Amino acid sequence: MAYKFQLGAARMSGSLTQEEGVTVDSGGLTVTAGGATITAGGLTVTAGTTAVAAATCTSLSVGDGNITNVGDIALDSISADGAALSIDSNWDAAGVTCSDLGAVTTCDINGGTVGGVTLDGTLAGTPNFTGICTHAATEVYNNGLSIKNGAESAGFIKMFENTDNGSNAVTLLAPTSTGDVNITLPAVAGTLVTDAGMGGNIDIGAYSLTAETLVSDVATGTAPFTVSSTTVVANLNASTLGGATMAEPGAIGGTTAAAIDCTVLKAETSVRPDTQGSATLGADGIGWGDVYIADNKSIKFGNDNDATIEYDEDGTDELRFAGADVTFEQAVTFDGNTTFGNATSDTCTVTARLASSLVPSADSTRDLGTSALRWSTLYVDSIVGPNIAWDVVTCDGGDTISASAEVAFVRVGNNVTVTLPTVSAGKNVRIKLSSSVGDVVIAAGTGDMVENGSSIRLESTGSAVTLIGVDDQNWFVI
Repeated sequence: MAYKFQLGAARMSGSLTQEEGVTVDSGGLTVTAGGATITAGGLTVTAGTTAVAAATCTSLSVGDGNITNVGDIALDSISADGAALSIDSNWDAAGVTCSDLGAVTTCDINGGTVGGVTLDGTLAGTPNFTGICTHAATEVYNNGLSIKNGAESAGFIKMFENTDNGSNAVTLLAPTSTGDVNITLPAVAGTLVTDAGMGGNIDIGAYSLTAETLVSDVATGTAPFTVSSTTVVANLNASTLGGATMAEPGAIGGTTAAAIDCTVLKAETSVRPDTQGSATLGADGIGWGDVYIADNKSIKFGNDNDATIEYDEDGTDELRFAGADVTFEQAVTFDGNTTFGNATSDTCTVTARLASSLVPSADSTRDLGTSALRWSTLYVDSIVGPNIAWDVVTCDGGDTISASAEVAFVRVGNNVTVTLPTVSAGKNVRIKLSSSVGDVVIAAGTGDMVENGSSIRLESTGSAVTLIGVDDQNWFVI
């Protein structure tokens, strides 16, 4: 074989087989053609660079330097004895299993399969998993979880039963079309029941069921709800009770209970019987307590409200009985001041006998009768008083002496007639002629007699006579 060898700048052409080690201290080593085969000992370049157009190396160890501008490298294995392995271009390892990549700072995997990998730290970006991912541990999502199914269907979560029981699953499925809806789960442990699982009774224990509207679709004939407690329900409003409207409720004892047991019975308008006079307040031996009637309201009696009892607070401030006469069938006691009548046209009839003295409220201030309205006859055992005044009248010829007169003075007329009042037993009257009057006839009234005749005559002026009735027909002179 022909060789070309040059010591200056160490140039050699042709093939070179070195069976021992080759060390290049400086300047580097360039193999341009033919290649270089180093079978044993290896090649050590301590300084500079080594440029190889094409080479087959049993093993290649690059200390702390770099291999750059490399085309295709076919490796059985590659390892790094330092902290990291940096590959700047694409790395094709098809059909090769990387048993341990160590800590990879950045890795872009486009296709292929990654298996048996333990991931740590934060995975950023928006990865798209097209296959089925199986997680053997419980996942934790720190910022919520969104589940979509694209145009296939609404998003869903499928939860399988225990694998020992089978492969059935419960799917939590969103509606096909919906607005934004929030579902808040309860803050206590329990079981959520779907509408399909409501076929039996539900007992929510000592909890409350709150809703805007409770709707019962049970058919008529079955009570929509039952209540075990007897505690009063506040603000329970219903349009009907026992089939009757609250405006016109049915009769108690008809479609409702036969009796009402309550602390307070409140009526907004009235409490009334079914028909006139058909109901009673209270019963024999079971009477009401106090009855309270407001000011200016009355108790009305009779079918036509003929009589009333009213406390007239804004008028006379009195308890007034009106509309009908009042009869007290038993003894009555009036305490306090008592007034009979409010007009002179009113009358008071006393049929009973007085069982006490009739005493005026003040001495010498009250009269029995008036000058115009006199008592007819006074029957007494004695009259006691410092001054007893006779009833004195004056009359002229042709006059009739008044029935109450005790003394009559005839003032005018001679040869005239004066008529006596109607006689009664015990009645007396004194007649005196004026000093200028004489010859006066004193005539008895119709049907009466005086001294068994129709009249007597007083002839002298200034004459006087006293007459007394002995019965209801005869006057006699005393």
